[in-house]
Amino acid sequence: MTDDKLLVLTKIRDCFKNEGKKAPRLSLPGNIHFKCTDKMVQMHITENAIKQNMQSDENAFEGWALVLKRWTKYEKVSISWESKKESDIDNGHYQRFLYRVSNFARDFKGWFSVEPESVGLLNDSQIKDSGSYLLNSPAKNRKTTLLPTDNINTERILELKFTKPPWSDVLEKITDASFIDRQLPVGVFNEKINKDTSIFTGGKSAIDLWGINDNNNDLLLFELKGSDNNKIGIISELYFYSCIMRWLKSGSGLLKHENPDERLEKVTKPGKIKAYFLVPRIHPLIDSELVRILNDGLSPGIEFDYLLYEEDSVKGSIKKGF
Repeated sequence: MTDDKLLVLTKIRDCFKNEGKKAPRLSLPGNIHFKCTDKMVQMHITENAIKQNMQSDENAFEGWALVLKRWTKYEKVSISWESKKESDIDNGHYQRFLYRVSNFARDFKGWFSVEPESVGLLNDSQIKDSGSYLLNSPAKNRKTTLLPTDNINTERILELKFTKPPWSDVLEKITDASFIDRQLPVGVFNEKINKDTSIFTGGKSAIDLWGINDNNNDLLLFELKGSDNNKIGIISELYFYSCIMRWLKSGSGLLKHENPDERLEKVTKPGKIKAYFLVPRIHPLIDSELVRILNDGLSPGIEFDYLLYEEDSVKGSIKKGF
């Protein structure tokens, strides 16, 4: 397939220049190929890429689609991908990829589409319009304290800091949260929960931080990154989590928790999903205009925003917006 990476990069740099901004040093994923026409750019995802984790730049098609829409000014963006071998269809990363493509094509149908050659591959999805699907619940023995030997820079430790005062107090205040908790699992299973019924990659797959605004029944989702993790994939992760929670809150009854506690019961109540990038810095291609495009497709049920925190703060320092 023709690869127009250089043309795409040139258009991104030109857009920065036209807006009076200095273009950052950029590179595009090696396993995503681009084909440009006058008004449209097609992304082609290789088989190696669709088996990778969605947070990797190679698999984060949602993030790159939004980058193309925001920074290249093409009117339309499409996606195609290499056909999977029959033996690979059960791969959890691939099943999650199909779910993400289906949702993104529906949410952004005004400018995003699946190429005809790949539309039929969506039928390999194990998520159907009827059935009974379960989400695994948070483990009851999760670690909640910091030890002197813990590495303070790891995202796991940052998660723990945000669930305890003073950091949790600051995060709750700025988002109107009634509480902040960590590790809300998003493993989806067919009818019952065990290793054989897992559809997506399960195990440690979970939303970093979450909470509820009891006043409005808003569900708050946070994708937390440290200063050494600055990828476009943050969009794909938080988008996927939002889609799963939207499905859970939809009232269809197709997806539910197996044994929900009081807090998980609150998640299913009608209300908006507010999804936050919680980071000390953001990828230079993610700006307020890109988030506006994202929110235009997801309104009114899901709203994305950006929270900037100081990683070395003792009391917790967070500001909202770009």
